[in-house]
Amino acid sequence: MKRASIYCSEAAYTRFDGALDKVHQAIGDETPRHVAVSAPLEAAADQAGEVTRKLAKQHAEALAARLEALKQQADSTD
Repeated sequence: MKRASIYCSEAAYTRFDGALDKVHQAIGDETPRHVAVSAPLEAAADQAGEVTRKLAKQHAEALAARLEALKQQADSTD
């Protein structure tokens, strides 16, 4: 077992905490909370590839928009 602190948005934490409550209620109070915490973390880890692709696409789109804005600014100063 490992104790860890993470930094995330308040909305993400609220959703995660709610999911933990649901998992813990479904599997019963006799199951240790660390078991309930581990399951969604493992499920999230399984989605790392898809999450990476989504974030990379969003980042590329933001960079493309920024580049276009810089090009327009450079063209307007000529």
